[in-house]
Amino acid sequence: MLGTGVAEEAGLLGSLIRRLVRGAHPLGFDPHARPRRRDLLGRLRLRGVAAIFMVNIIFTPTDGMITEIANESIALAGGGPVTIVATYYFMIATSLLL
Repeated sequence: MLGTGVAEEAGLLGSLIRRLVRGAHPLGFDPHARPRRRDLLGRLRLRGVAAIFMVNIIFTPTDGMITEIANESIALAGGGPVTIVATYYFMIATSLLL
């Protein structure tokens, strides 16, 4: 952690990220290129993988955070709290949907 902080303050991480982005530009996503069908399908596939990664049927720390965020939102609306089991059932249904 200390080494990362020193590298950040010295500007090493910024230059490393710029070099990686500059080198990977032809291989990765080009925001200025005209979208093609293959690119759009790749983006949709990536979003699907990211969505199913967050929606799994094994309890993770993310489940607890999502439950607490939902409880805070429900409390603002005046409703009752939900348990982590309700979030678990929702995740199972969503993973089957995806």
